[in-house]
Amino acid sequence: MSPFTVTLIEWSATLLSLVGFWLCIRHRAVCFLFFLVADAGWFASAFAGGHASLLAQQSIYILMNVVGYFLWKRDERLKELLEAAEKRALQPSQKPAPAPALPAEATR
Repeated sequence: MSPFTVTLIEWSATLLSLVGFWLCIRHRAVCFLFFLVADAGWFASAFAGGHASLLAQQSIYILMNVVGYFLWKRDERLKELLEAAEKRALQPSQKPAPAPALPAEATR
C-alpha cells in the first residue's frame, strides 16, 4: 500500500473511532459497528506496516466489537421485555377479583 493510502485509512479509522465513542456515550449499540470498521482499518494499517503486536491488538478489538454488539442487543431486548412485563403488571385488571372464600367454620 502506498503511504498516502495508509494515511487515508488511518485518518478514516480515527474519525470512525471518534464517531463510535460519541455513539457509545449516547448509549447506541451501533457504536460497535463503527468501532468494528475503524479497527478493521487499523488492522489493515498494521498489516501494511508489519506490526505484529498491533495486528494482535486489533484482532482482539474486532472480536470484542462483535461480542459487545450482540450482548448490547441482547440486553436491549431483555430490557424491553422487562418493561413490557412491568407495564402489564401495573395496569388495573379489567374484571374485579373474586371474593375470597370463607372457611367452613365461619359459615356456621
